[in-house]
Amino acid sequence: MHFRSLRHNRLQIKNASVVALCVAALALILGVGAGCIFDAPGTVTQLQQEIDQQKLALKACEQEKFECDARCEDLKTQIANQPRLASVELDDLFVVDAISIPSRSGGIDLDGSPGDDGVIVYVQPIDAAGDVIKAAGAITIQLTDLTQVGSPRSIATAEYTDPDVIKKSWYGGFMTNHYSLKIPFPDGVGSIPKELHVRVVFFDWLTGREFTASTTVSVDAQVKAAD
Repeated sequence: MHFRSLRHNRLQIKNASVVALCVAALALILGVGAGCIFDAPGTVTQLQQEIDQQKLALKACEQEKFECDARCEDLKTQIANQPRLASVELDDLFVVDAISIPSRSGGIDLDGSPGDDGVIVYVQPIDAAGDVIKAAGAITIQLTDLTQVGSPRSIATAEYTDPDVIKKSWYGGFMTNHYSLKIPFPDGVGSIPKELHVRVVFFDWLTGREFTASTTVSVDAQVKAAD
């Protein structure tokens, strides 16, 4: 009986030791785990930054999707309008039907000394209703001396094909809707008569049509003759 009691006590002590060891091991594991989380500075901050970056990326994707949807809707509208546009004739639009050279065109002094040394030409694109419209196109201007019958003499030819140059030469406002183009007399051209024939060719970039107009302009009688 005494032997059984002693053996039972030893078993209890052994079990208690095992439990104590397990508790100690568990505490050690929890302590190490807690240290990994709380003893690593910046870990939480880094995770938060990654979350913020993912949120920004998601927002960018949502914005891109919104823009794509908007473009799709625009394309759908264009496709739906195509049958209506197909029924519109070119003549129904505001396009160039003719060009005009206003009478203000004429000789111009470009160097400040007496006499004209060039010509300024105003060009107006006109629609079918007779109204001036701002139309883009290439412009060619020819100045010719016709004083000798049967012997025309070319004075100068100017070609304007650069879109930037053409845009800058347009003047729009009250009574000033026109292209304003200055053509200097080239060196060595000789004497300049009091009147010059001006021919303008306008190539409409929108329609591919070509329009011409011509007139006679006056030049200052004191015009300088090139050496």
